[in-house]
Amino acid sequence: MAATSQLRMYTINKGKMDEFVTGWAESIVPLRLKYGFRVDGAWVVQEQNRFVWILSYDGPDDWEARNRAYYESPERKALDPDPAQHIAHMETYLITPVLRKVPAGKSEPASHDERLTRARHLISQRHHKDAHELLLDYLKEHPKDADAWYLMAQSASDNAEARAALENALDIDPDHQEASVLLASLKGDAEIITYPTRPDVDMAALAAQRKAEREAAEGEKKSEEDEKE
Repeated sequence: MAATSQLRMYTINKGKMDEFVTGWAESIVPLRLKYGFRVDGAWVVQEQNRFVWILSYDGPDDWEARNRAYYESPERKALDPDPAQHIAHMETYLITPVLRKVPAGKSEPASHDERLTRARHLISQRHHKDAHELLLDYLKEHPKDADAWYLMAQSASDNAEARAALENALDIDPDHQEASVLLASLKGDAEIITYPTRPDVDMAALAAQRKAEREAAEGEKKSEEDEKE
């Protein structure tokens, strides 16, 4: 099924943009991902106090059914505070792509590969084995794709494999927030957390913490090597 995409434009109450964006990133995005949606991009138009984002879905349900399931979910109803309280006006439009080919001389980014889109869908439907096999094939061609390694962690069969994939993602992109959050969520032999859906997760703070830990470990390692010389 071809992906359905929706352009969503919100006018935010004056002075509430930062609060809205934080709430959107920490609660709305993870929950949308859990329900099989994909966020293709988000922007703030400061002059108009507007927030614009593109949401896509390519799962087995139709758009309306899946969107209704999201809004009627216990998690969505339980959001408190609800970022939507800061929206003064909302416009939504289903959109259709018209630029399908990559311009001559340009290579398409690995993250746009259809296999990654398929892998995200398989993971959202809990078909982790199929997603894992698809990602193995993809990573043979694109071993430096941090997003692919992040998805590989979500399809992993155990925590050790998930941690290894997340470490690879962070080696490639130290500022990969989703990988940082998921790695921080893996504790001992706990069940693999496929999606960081808790509304209290501060992704930026966890990413900064993870980066600081890596830099400290690298500093200690360098100091030990210097002492041996």
